[in-house]
Amino acid sequence: MPLLGSAAMLLSFDIEADAIDEHDRWHTHEHLPERLSIPGFRRGTRWIASGGGPRYMVLYEVESLATLASEAYLARLNQPTPWTTRMMPHYRGMNRGLCTVVGSFGLGQGGAAALIRFTPEASQSAALVRWLLEEALPAVPQMPGLGSACLLQGAQMAAMTNEQRIRGADRGIDSAIIVTGYDSHAVAAYADALCAASGLPARGAGELSCASYVSGYSLASAEIGVSAANPASPMDLTATAVRALMLYSLAEFQSGHATTIRVTAEGGSFSIADDGRGHPIDKTVEGTSYLKFIYTHFDYPFESGRSAPVQLQGIGMSLVNALCSELSLTVRKPDETLQLKFQHGQLCASQRTAVPSAQTGITVSAKLNPQLTATGADTQQLEQWLLGVAVCHPALKLFFNGRQLQPP
Repeated sequence: MPLLGSAAMLLSFDIEADAIDEHDRWHTHEHLPERLSIPGFRRGTRWIASGGGPRYMVLYEVESLATLASEAYLARLNQPTPWTTRMMPHYRGMNRGLCTVVGSFGLGQGGAAALIRFTPEASQSAALVRWLLEEALPAVPQMPGLGSACLLQGAQMAAMTNEQRIRGADRGIDSAIIVTGYDSHAVAAYADALCAASGLPARGAGELSCASYVSGYSLASAEIGVSAANPASPMDLTATAVRALMLYSLAEFQSGHATTIRVTAEGGSFSIADDGRGHPIDKTVEGTSYLKFIYTHFDYPFESGRSAPVQLQGIGMSLVNALCSELSLTVRKPDETLQLKFQHGQLCASQRTAVPSAQTGITVSAKLNPQLTATGADTQQLEQWLLGVAVCHPALKLFFNGRQLQPP
């Protein structure tokens, strides 16, 4: 399209009718950002059927087949978020192919698409592929109403994971053609011609299915600050995480409840501490602990249908937590202390003790998922940003790696 990698994951499925609205919110606001934060994932696009079915086609363009067997990807599949866990049982008829991009023609990606799935007759497979790569698909970009085409071929079996166990075993995909363009009628007409008796069937393609789609949503890794080909450096993601978590501590300072913020960062590890009031520890949200809620829910307020989040910073907190292999939170109150520990975004331990604290506030310490970090880190960029914060808030005592930042 050209596709942004040498491999792709193609999904074709239905969703129970009463779960469609929530599915689209989840897929847009949590699932696509989560998948595109995995090293090697370059672009994900959700398509909605306009003719034929299943209702959904999702295409993930990835760097290589190794991406789809990587520890980072399998870790997410085996540790689904609460919202993902809730959505999986609503899937129906999942077809999921881990594919090699055999050929990709044209530039860009149209708003209309056709998906043609087929299984080649073994004795005619080579000739069929040659015809597609040398004659049929290269002509697509020059045709009125069309823009791009690709040929995908199933290349490896998908591992059984916890996500798949929840929704049921996936079926594979043998071969597929995706054609996109700016004129839905032209796209559908070309797909019909390929599927006609003189097209693919005459060249040994069996088990043909064809459906038309319109684009629903698309996200690229570059849009969320992660380079799919080269994972973001530790300080790139560390700086992003610190900025997100700093919002809470800054809000405490700006409201007169904190005087000091301490930040540390080295490689993919970081911490933030303040002397504010500390998170509320008895508060609940819809029957769930407030702290567990804001550190694990990407979905609020989208899942609930409400117009405002519990706390704006909570969205950033849950995103940072999901990117970390481990995160610990300590909340210090005048008469007690609460400690929470998370692993890969999930709460794994909680301890509340009646230990008085001379200084109230919170401390967040975390380590980014090693799959998202490289060795070495340059702290200058983060320090410059923190220095800017200090300039804007001269009364704030702001420390970075043990040294108080003094505005010029």
